[in-house]
Amino acid sequence: MFNESSFVNKPLSKVFNTLSKEYNVEINSNSIESDTLFTGSFTHNNLQTALESICVPLGLQYTINSNSVIIHEK
Repeated sequence: MFNESSFVNKPLSKVFNTLSKEYNVEINSNSIESDTLFTGSFTHNNLQTALESICVPLGLQYTINSNSVIIHEK
């Protein structure tokens, strides 16, 4: 409704699944705990901003490669 997805104590696997659908990208987050809980939101109009909204609070890094994103620990 507001071009944003919000989560309260949701596993990262669900957050990344939603991100994948919104931006039509493949998310590879195999190297991190997918059951880590996330509370926050991300925008639907800028992939990099969305990734920063998720990764920065959790101390994660990301790499964007064409139609895929790799999420990893710092």
